[in-house]
Amino acid sequence: MGSISALPNKCLSCEFLFEGECLRAEELAEDYLRLDYGSCGIEGNTEPKVIKVSKTGIEIFVPNKCIDCEFLIYNSTLRYVCSKDQEIWGDGFRELDWGDWQPKFPNVGLRKFGRDDLDLGNVAITNKVIQHILDGHKTKALKVYKDLNNISTIKEAREDIEQIEIKLKKAQNKV
Repeated sequence: MGSISALPNKCLSCEFLFEGECLRAEELAEDYLRLDYGSCGIEGNTEPKVIKVSKTGIEIFVPNKCIDCEFLIYNSTLRYVCSKDQEIWGDGFRELDWGDWQPKFPNVGLRKFGRDDLDLGNVAITNKVIQHILDGHKTKALKVYKDLNNISTIKEAREDIEQIEIKLKKAQNKV
């Protein structure tokens, strides 16, 4: 059974379009970005608001205007998405409309691999971890990061924090 999705016109000729997602920041995020479908047409505040806190304490944010919106749905693959105009976009759904809101921190990620290069997926990197790194409090960042990701050794956590720090510096140099 296949997937049928429409893509935003501006993405069709973009060099970063890959398998229906965006590779623009793949080097820093170590993941695909969702495509930009533009404004949903519903007015409202787009500042982030916590919609859920995971079992490990990670806060999940959506634009404030989406909290009570009838079109906000949870998709087990894509997480929170907008179902507005689904007849146009198909089963790919549109990304949430963040408007002109800009994040305080760059979008950085880190992918983990196990034995035999088994992809373990992305680790959790919260604003708190990033803020500690930027403030020069690596030990605090290490403690939070280690607990969030259930990492057993300080060595592994320290190596990850160093990689995140390198990515933050690269992101700041691009601005």
